[in-house]
Amino acid sequence: MDKIKRLTAHVGIILSGIILVFYIIDLFNAKSLFMDSAASQGAALVLSVISISMAIMILGMTRQKE
Repeated sequence: MDKIKRLTAHVGIILSGIILVFYIIDLFNAKSLFMDSAASQGAALVLSVISISMAIMILGMTRQKE
């Protein structure tokens, strides 16, 4: 079970990082249209920040058990 938690935490960090990169690219290059509306940009940004923080907490909990 701990391996699944660690795997999902790492996948969450990677996917959130990808969303954050798309958000930054979209800020500097409006023609790329990775994220069209302000609502989708805001939702993706909030999702990424929450996902990264939760992944860090999960990794911290699994490392304390070891």
